[in-house]
Amino acid sequence: MTREQLRRLAGDEIYAAGAQFYQNQGVREVTRSQLAASGTQASSGLQFIVNDTPRRTVAVRADARAAICNCEIYQRELAQNGRRVCPHVVAAILYYLASGKADEYFSRVALEAGDSLLSSYEPVIHETQLVLEPTLHISAPALKAAHNSAGALTGQDNAALAPATISLRIGKKRSDRSGRMYAVRSMPKFLRGHMARQEVEFSKSFTYQPQWMEFTQPQLPLLRLLCEIFTTIEPAERAGYKLVADARMLPIPPLMMTRLLRILSACPFRLAIGEREYEIEEITREALPLRASLDTAGRDIELSARVEGGRPIPLDLDGEFVFLGGAVYRLAANRRQALFPLIKQLASGVSSFRFQPRQAERVISELLPQLKLAASVAIGDNLKKRIVNEKLLPRVYLDRQGAQTLSGGISARVKFRYGNIEIDPFAPAGTVAMTEARGAEEGFTEYDPDDPFREVAPERVDNQPSERPQPGELLLMRDAEGERSIIDILSGYGFKVRLGEVHLTGQDEIYEFFVDGIKELSKVCEVYCSDSFRRMTPRKLIPRGRSYISDGKLLMSLEGELGELPPQELVAILAALRDRKKYFRLHNGSMLSLDEVGADWLELADAVADAGVVRKSGVLELESYRATYLNSLLKGLSNMSTDESVDSASRLEAPTDPCPEELAATLRPYQVRGFEWLQALYKLHLGGVLADDMGLGKTLQMIALMLYATQRDGRMPSLVVAPTTLTYNWLSELNKFAPQLRALVLDGTRVKRQELIEKLQKQHDVDVLITSYPLIRRDGELLGEFKFRFCILDEAQNIKNAQSVGAEAVRQIDALSRFALTGTPMENHPGELWSIFNFVMPGYLLSNSAFMRQHGQGQNAEQLRTKLRPFLLRRLKRDVLPELPEKVEQTIVAEPTPEQLDVYKASMLRLRGHVQELLGQSEGGTSAFGRSRIEVLSAITELRQICCHPKLCLDNYEGSSGKLELLMDILPGALEAGHRVLLFSQFTSMLSIIKQRLTEAGIKWLYLDGQTPAEERIALVKQFNAGAEAGEDAADVFLISLKAGGSGLNLTGADMVIHYDPWWNPAVEDQATDRVHRIGQTRSVQVLRLITKDTVEQGVLEMSQRKRALFDQVITSGDTIPTQLTEQEILALFQL
Repeated sequence: MTREQLRRLAGDEIYAAGAQFYQNQGVREVTRSQLAASGTQASSGLQFIVNDTPRRTVAVRADARAAICNCEIYQRELAQNGRRVCPHVVAAILYYLASGKADEYFSRVALEAGDSLLSSYEPVIHETQLVLEPTLHISAPALKAAHNSAGALTGQDNAALAPATISLRIGKKRSDRSGRMYAVRSMPKFLRGHMARQEVEFSKSFTYQPQWMEFTQPQLPLLRLLCEIFTTIEPAERAGYKLVADARMLPIPPLMMTRLLRILSACPFRLAIGEREYEIEEITREALPLRASLDTAGRDIELSARVEGGRPIPLDLDGEFVFLGGAVYRLAANRRQALFPLIKQLASGVSSFRFQPRQAERVISELLPQLKLAASVAIGDNLKKRIVNEKLLPRVYLDRQGAQTLSGGISARVKFRYGNIEIDPFAPAGTVAMTEARGAEEGFTEYDPDDPFREVAPERVDNQPSERPQPGELLLMRDAEGERSIIDILSGYGFKVRLGEVHLTGQDEIYEFFVDGIKELSKVCEVYCSDSFRRMTPRKLIPRGRSYISDGKLLMSLEGELGELPPQELVAILAALRDRKKYFRLHNGSMLSLDEVGADWLELADAVADAGVVRKSGVLELESYRATYLNSLLKGLSNMSTDESVDSASRLEAPTDPCPEELAATLRPYQVRGFEWLQALYKLHLGGVLADDMGLGKTLQMIALMLYATQRDGRMPSLVVAPTTLTYNWLSELNKFAPQLRALVLDGTRVKRQELIEKLQKQHDVDVLITSYPLIRRDGELLGEFKFRFCILDEAQNIKNAQSVGAEAVRQIDALSRFALTGTPMENHPGELWSIFNFVMPGYLLSNSAFMRQHGQGQNAEQLRTKLRPFLLRRLKRDVLPELPEKVEQTIVAEPTPEQLDVYKASMLRLRGHVQELLGQSEGGTSAFGRSRIEVLSAITELRQICCHPKLCLDNYEGSSGKLELLMDILPGALEAGHRVLLFSQFTSMLSIIKQRLTEAGIKWLYLDGQTPAEERIALVKQFNAGAEAGEDAADVFLISLKAGGSGLNLTGADMVIHYDPWWNPAVEDQATDRVHRIGQTRSVQVLRLITKDTVEQGVLEMSQRKRALFDQVITSGDTIPTQLTEQEILALFQL
């Protein structure tokens, strides 16, 4: 405060009286302890005693802007005029100003402010060297809609960022903006209503009705943010903490202010600062009108700064938004970084900053360039004479680190040259950052990114050491923007600072730096590198090679542009190509660039990366059978020569012989072709999957091959593994078609089986040994001691789970050739195919992980079919048996009974909540289903059982079932029309209920489930197929458990199939249906599926059709394969 300001504040009369006290030397300064010793209570501030009657004590604040006195005049002025003044206050302040202590105070305050300002810039300068802070980009649309909102933002007029609040008005949009706007009286109530889509009443004439009112797209970001804020603070509100007293206001957490202001950037809103409100039409991006001057002040340097328009007020923590003079400024990132430390000081009322001589060099080289980026800076003449202003000539020296290890990184030394001064910006604390400039360092040559292997001799400058100007004489002005551009490039590519250098260690980051970073760097500075760094430069991989057959193996020799590829790294290079890596780093530290490898070579890498081994000579060795699908690919490769021997191997050619005359059956033409295909694979010591449609005689074709091999190559045992229910069926078929083959079923107790195996090892009097999947798991170790000619899996889908004990057991069997028989080689996903092929031809489809990576989600279906085609033979009945009667399929919908529907609805609502809870326990539907699979399927099964008959779940249920009544309507008519019926159900308890109803209706039936012994199964099949010839035992309805009787049975005596409870695996249903629709059937076959209306069964049927498409896409045609159920598909099953 000056004397003139004091006179205006006090008025002439009081000022004159106070000046009289001062002139009469009636004022002295005392300490607080002196006052305490005299018994006088002291206020805060400097203490003065004025000699009056009585004596007065005055406390003056250090900036002389306020004082306290206990006299009557002071109290009167404060009460009447709001002025804290009296003659004693005037006298004390005049004494204080005259003493010089006020100047000392203001000088000290300025120095402290200078220290604070400079320290504020330190993190900015150093952090921008190597750290990039992420920026959240959110669109900031204008608010315009059929219904729009206007916001009022409330802040506080002080330097510290105080919590802000927002209020809203809402109303209908008018083109002339004349529509009435309604204040939101309760932000919590409005936001809860908006999120729950519930009505919120504003007045009798306006209610927010989200059912038909909605905000347009540009307004949604603001509403989403407000809902997010409210959701964050609501728990505290509910706990009783009132974050704001006025319900019309929503508090804005400081961390969210930037996001809010970005959203409002183009939106009109009101801003309340203290008691004043400002209409903000838009947030301006103009530069803040900041003026600064820098000059000497004695031995110090003084900075003065001011902003035209008043005191700036930061609105967010990052300083992106600043309020000034009725407007809101949005500062660009570079201006914000340079100005924010200064703006915070100006906002607190400090505008003068003083720096000591030891700080002068940093002020000119670091602070001044920063300020000049964003403000108008006037430099005084005295200071201007001391400033050195030279052009920046930067250099970067690149070197390799850890040359002895593959994981070594690269380092960069940065030098900023100004005239004859060179600066190391990353010099460790305490070391000299400035040195005398010299030429390029020894051992480094210039790096040309367009021709990296051409060494350019650097300029050599042998400067004579000269005496560097002493600090305080001349001051270097550095090019902050130019320096930062270099540092930003290094930072952007991931370099980190350590011990005076910047380092890059990530292999991906190093590659990106070589490809793009050095080019970018060379545009702004000179780049030099060491020899070891230059050797790391990526070289393009342009592969070429030769493929041929030798010693029964498919061999490939591969090399790159610069010669042979390192043999020990060939497989790893192929794996990198398969995984579509951009580069491969060799053990010597150099890099191969894989970016320009052609698509044809990438396809080869997909096929062979996991399939071969590398010989010491560097040649890739693969099994010859891989030529079957690689031949056409190899022929089309650029720079690959392929020998004719590869073409011959690809055709799997082997002369075939006719079918043995001793076979007690005449093979159809397609069966002859199947026999020849099996025979060719056997002669080549290969295996295959015979995947003919159900009912086409896969068993007969396999028996023909076993008979042929025995006649051609002599006796040698073969092993057949089949479901338990089919073991005696195999025995029967062998005895019927090839009685010359000695066949035996391995069953009975473990002791009995062990004795039988030991006997076989000694006598060798069995040609075909038949066992079951359950027994192979127990006897695998004993059977593993045999050498079999064939190992044959019937219904091979039983090993679709590659991790099962059964799948592992059959893989341990030693056999010359392995064959799998299955009408459904894939039921759910491609991984089941891999498991079967891993038995037939181990390794052919690579490892499970590699296979799932290439095909697990249904991708590359055509490529997979190409691989399967030589070793998987599938024919459909419609293609090879045109004389086979047609199959008519029909779905019949049953209306549930009222009591059944009540049970279903109640159970569905209960189970839906449980399933939602299960799926909600993890992040995604598929993974959640995987972890809760058993419980989810159990819930679905319960609903399916209710569809069949509620009594399956509720013992005390007394009502009926709509589906059962539908069945009892269908059967009598069908039987009267002469049809004979197979009825399948997955639930044996449902079959028991049906048996009871059939008995009550006088309908004879037969029954088969998993408990039926194998011998009895054969007898039941013969009895049913005999029909009327069975006499009193004749029955026209055969009730069969789907799992026990869905495969391996020949029931052509029927001509109608009823699926009582459809499931979503159509392959299982088709297998069951083909017990009837097969060779030997002379009548058309009707297939009926019964489902209950508006229930889970309709969803199951839809999914069944998708599963059917899955099989067709891999085994026949198509591009992609649907795989597992999603969360949405599961929840859809639980809808009414």
